[in-house]
Amino acid sequence: EFRRVLFRSNDATSCVSMKPDWPKGWSRLGAALLADRQATAACGAYRTGLKLEPASAAMLEGLALAEPAAKEEEAKAKGEQASAAAADAEAKSVAAKAKADAEAAVKAKNEAAEAAAIKKAEAELAEQLRIEKVNADIEAAHAKKQKEANDKFEAAKASLEKNGAEFVSEEEFAKLKASKAAGAA
Repeated sequence: EFRRVLFRSNDATSCVSMKPDWPKGWSRLGAALLADRQATAACGAYRTGLKLEPASAAMLEGLALAEPAAKEEEAKAKGEQASAAAADAEAKSVAAKAKADAEAAVKAKNEAAEAAAIKKAEAELAEQLRIEKVNADIEAAHAKKQKEANDKFEAAKASLEKNGAEFVSEEEFAKLKASKAAGAA
């Protein structure tokens, strides 16, 4: 059946292309297109034929059959377009939500990484400050001990000088020691 409809449609198309002023060719094309479920195109063919032969009963009857089918075809096409638009809108909505979810996940991950980095930096800074305080305490304790030792040394030196002791530099002491060793020999 499909081949017959296709043959009739091709035959009628050839007919109107060779002789566009023959009304019966347009009538045959309208019938073939209507049989092929192309009601809108069939209406166009019948209307063209009716311009050539306005009183043609076959074309008026064919147009009367084709117009409701064309309206149905248009309604179905609009319904399909609406369904496609709704599906497209739904797909866009799903894609937008997926994108927003992915962006939110990336943002949360970045915020968590940033918080971890800040926490690590704060811990490192606290450790560095603790070490600096320990070093400062050690230096203060060392300076105190050094001062105490210097004070004791100065007190002992003053006590010895008071008792008549003399102090010489290391170089003088080394010379005295050498001369004493030379004199003893």
